[in-house]
Amino acid sequence: MEQQGCSEGNQASFHIRAGLEVDGEYLYVTDTKRELMVKMTMDGESVLTIETPELPSVYDSERKFIPTDVCVAPNGDIYVTDGYGQHWIHQYDAKGVPIRSWGGKGSEPGQMICPHGICVDSQHNVYVAEWTQFGRITKLARK
Repeated sequence: MEQQGCSEGNQASFHIRAGLEVDGEYLYVTDTKRELMVKMTMDGESVLTIETPELPSVYDSERKFIPTDVCVAPNGDIYVTDGYGQHWIHQYDAKGVPIRSWGGKGSEPGQMICPHGICVDSQHNVYVAEWTQFGRITKLARK
């Protein structure tokens, strides 16, 4: 299934969309098939693409980055969940520069099982919804 962008004649095209965020000025979309997140104008012009993070201990040709959701914090930081890949959360500044990453599959503190939804409140606490047998929402206090 291919979904086209939001305006006639634009260049935005997504194969399998998982996450979607709107911050009033930009649209953020995760594409699980192409393994990336795109930030675009409301006219569909791509202004930032985030692909597989440069973390060799986490990602390689067999261990894929498959982003499932994206959110934007009040300060403009971008959070991307890798729920179908290696079960990590990645935080970037508004320009896409990596800030920090954490996670890994498991139920120990800091680990996750299919982080599928994410949001950040006005105090910059991060909430992660995991897609587990019983479901779990984790609040990660601001660092």
